[in-house]
Amino acid sequence: IREEIESLGQNARKCVENKTIATREQDRFRHLFVQMGFVLVEMPLFKSFTKEVMANILESCLDSNWGYSYLFELGLSLQRGNENCSDDENRIAQVLVSDFSHFKEVLTMVWNQETCQKPVEDTVRDVVVQTRASKKAPCIEHIDIDREELLTSFKKFESEYKTFLGEYIKPDAELNILVQYVRSIAGKIGPLNCSIGWGTDTKDQITTILAGVFALFTVLKSGASYNRLESSEEANELGEKLLMKPHNIQVLTLLCMFGCGFPSRSSLESQLMQIRTGEGKSMILGAAATVLGILNFRVRCVCYSEYLSTRDFKLFEDVFRHFNLLKLIKYSKITSLSEDTTAAKGDIRSLTGSLIRGQAQPSKHMETAVQMLHIEDASSGGNSATLRRSSRQRNQKGSFTDYATTENLPIRSKNKVQSPSETGPAKSCIHDSVEEILLVDEVDVFFGSEFYGRTYNQVAQVREAEVAEIIKSIWGAFKKGGRRQRLSDIKALEAYSNLLQKLP
Repeated sequence: IREEIESLGQNARKCVENKTIATREQDRFRHLFVQMGFVLVEMPLFKSFTKEVMANILESCLDSNWGYSYLFELGLSLQRGNENCSDDENRIAQVLVSDFSHFKEVLTMVWNQETCQKPVEDTVRDVVVQTRASKKAPCIEHIDIDREELLTSFKKFESEYKTFLGEYIKPDAELNILVQYVRSIAGKIGPLNCSIGWGTDTKDQITTILAGVFALFTVLKSGASYNRLESSEEANELGEKLLMKPHNIQVLTLLCMFGCGFPSRSSLESQLMQIRTGEGKSMILGAAATVLGILNFRVRCVCYSEYLSTRDFKLFEDVFRHFNLLKLIKYSKITSLSEDTTAAKGDIRSLTGSLIRGQAQPSKHMETAVQMLHIEDASSGGNSATLRRSSRQRNQKGSFTDYATTENLPIRSKNKVQSPSETGPAKSCIHDSVEEILLVDEVDVFFGSEFYGRTYNQVAQVREAEVAEIIKSIWGAFKKGGRRQRLSDIKALEAYSNLLQKLP
């Protein structure tokens, strides 16, 4: 099989020796590449070897000045499929586009083409905003949105985004200047926490910050591909299509999240945001986390899936790094959030083991807030679900604000999900003194039977030789038959007495 893979690779390499041959043998090269793809996908034992052979062939194309445009056309052909090929061949072809980074420009272009872009005016007109009538009443009321203000904010974003992009997409542009400028805009915003400071001026500044964040994202993700094509013959046709830009619905979702279109709102309220499948929640989450991090909040992005959480983090990782936000922003599963919340007071498993052994020592964490995350029952007269965060500093409380991006929930719920902050966030990166924002992806999953109403149970194991001896004694007696073992029988064992001395 390895010999067959090498043979396919050699024949494929002959098809791209130069531009003339590559143009003439394009169909044959595609066929050979797909055949190697079958081995890659369906024979795991040879996956690494096959991928190395295929990657080397693609890299050899990039050694020539015609190689980028050739691979782009090949990627388009693989993604679109061929009516003369079988369904299996077209399936493998699309897998190859996803597996090899050489075709990432194709994926960007396909996403830009397939994601429906309605005129922004139509999208603004279709925005629906709802709230609960009261804390106790289940009925939902529609509330008005200032559509003109929202549209004005969008146009301001669009203008500044295009200006930033035009200046910083150039190959010799210094991206740190853009980062410093965005940070300087954030520095003009006065004292800010979840409860105060979100007035008209702040929203106006946030629009500029958001434009800078997305401009940096576009340059980092697709600037190199764009600049390569700018110097080629296909520049006019393909250049703009290769840029990973935010779409209207993503920008409008973020503007609504930060209060644009709600002139009377001066706080950062908890809310649920609904957009359709495929319209880019990952970019919304990443941009929201970046903006909030720049404004000196800690941000926790939570999802039910480790894979999705890791994927979304990697999408914006370079942006977080440029703004020096990696210590302020964390992506994880919801179970990891529970672990970290508990771990803020110490290693709960280790502390439990020490307690059982009679070795527990007074901890400073016990002198502070015992509860980091509290779910308040509706019958207590509070909100149906209240998330509260206590700072690790005594008598200094922060707030946990819940932002949710989901596909199957009302677009907005005005349930209060935050406790008032007694002090604003310190303008530093001291984590214990800044507020934390919780961004939740795929919220509808958390209302399913596997999550809603369930507890996350942590277990501390006690490993002692005497425990093993007791278990062996119980099973030994069971196998022999006769009288069933009672607790008094277990207590009579020497191992039990020894265990009591270890675990008083």
